[in-house]
Amino acid sequence: MSRITNKSVFSLASALLLACSFTTSVRATVVGAQADGDDLVGGRIEVQFAQLGLQVAPIVFGGVGTGTASLPGLFSFSVTGDTFLADWRLTNNTTFDLIRFVRFDLSGSPSLFDDGSLPDTDFGFAGRQGAVQVNVGAPNILFSDEANLWPDPMNQGDEYLEEFIEYAGFGPLLTSVWRDDTDIIGVRTPPEVPEPTSSLLMLIAGAGLSCVGRCRC
Repeated sequence: MSRITNKSVFSLASALLLACSFTTSVRATVVGAQADGDDLVGGRIEVQFAQLGLQVAPIVFGGVGTGTASLPGLFSFSVTGDTFLADWRLTNNTTFDLIRFVRFDLSGSPSLFDDGSLPDTDFGFAGRQGAVQVNVGAPNILFSDEANLWPDPMNQGDEYLEEFIEYAGFGPLLTSVWRDDTDIIGVRTPPEVPEPTSSLLMLIAGAGLSCVGRCRC
């Protein structure tokens, strides 16, 4: 009878530990707060000129931590390092035309724009609504905002696939400098602190295994 009891306790404790392990391991983070410039690779930038019309370029790898896009003689874009802390730069390389509007599409990249609204998607942390101008004077950002909500059910309403920037006075050979923020999809973070129910199950399981160890069959 003692053997049956011990085996039953051991089986129950093992099952509880397995359940706890499974519960904590499947709770993986879907969005990570820190994205670098090269995490924008796969996206694209669309620049609307007053005379030349819409011009589009892919965002490509420009070195460790750097995402860049350019069309020779028209425009160049780059951001290096943490996209929340780094300066984003766009230069009008024409000698005669004005940039009216810019649109970023990150749907082909592993990154998302975070507008900083609440409730916050798990582990997205701080964000910024639109592009926050850094340079003083022209070119001036008239308006900027995120668009096209990320359709994943984990999104709490603050993660977007696109962002647009409207300019005034973005003339030839000028550079726009701003701060922004993107998050990265699929980043694993350290294990979460177990929920109270999980902690209780682990305590019970541990006690059961301890009892089995003390039994003399």
